[in-house]
Amino acid sequence: MVPLLKKFEYIGVREESGITICKHCGVKNAEWVIDPTILLTADTYRSLFRDNSITVRKPKGAYCFLYLLDNDISFPVRKIYKWAKEKELTVIYVTGNNRWDVRKKIYATIPEWIYYLNGAEYVITNSFHASVFALLFNKEFFVIPRVGEAVEMNNRFHSLFTLFKIKPRFIDDDSLQEEKNINWDIVNSLIDNMRNSCVLNSIISRNE
Repeated sequence: MVPLLKKFEYIGVREESGITICKHCGVKNAEWVIDPTILLTADTYRSLFRDNSITVRKPKGAYCFLYLLDNDISFPVRKIYKWAKEKELTVIYVTGNNRWDVRKKIYATIPEWIYYLNGAEYVITNSFHASVFALLFNKEFFVIPRVGEAVEMNNRFHSLFTLFKIKPRFIDDDSLQEEKNINWDIVNSLIDNMRNSCVLNSIISRNE
């Protein structure tokens, strides 16, 4: 694989740890870049459920959006329901795979997934992209760390926290009760700068 990597004129990595991996492979010019989903605005994504031809199952009242992928996690789902009840929130539990537990889940369409996240009071997830969308939509969110074979995938969350200058959002038995308020002015400014930088670099590349 190393000889093939060296044939690329440019390599962009999503996690900061990817730069170290590339250096170990002898590739010294890899660049840490933003995830492509950040290049589009929140309103662009909202247009997917605002289309009158799209049917979305709309929840009643305030809710927490719980989105879990089928990875081992260290935090019991029942504790999220207990926490939500204390805050007088219902739980919209969405999964995109065969995750099994006794709780009722929704298998959402793409417009529904965005709609539920956009309208949530809180987002709780073990998904990198759900965390990205929580930032795009300025939603308070918590991340349930992955454990077992998927533990190294937590690196992408560390990179996300660093990139947007926010405190780690991982939760355990004690920290779900903590309010880790995010400075959205800083986050939105960083998103704008990153987006503009990527667009500018793309224009320069095409004109070279």
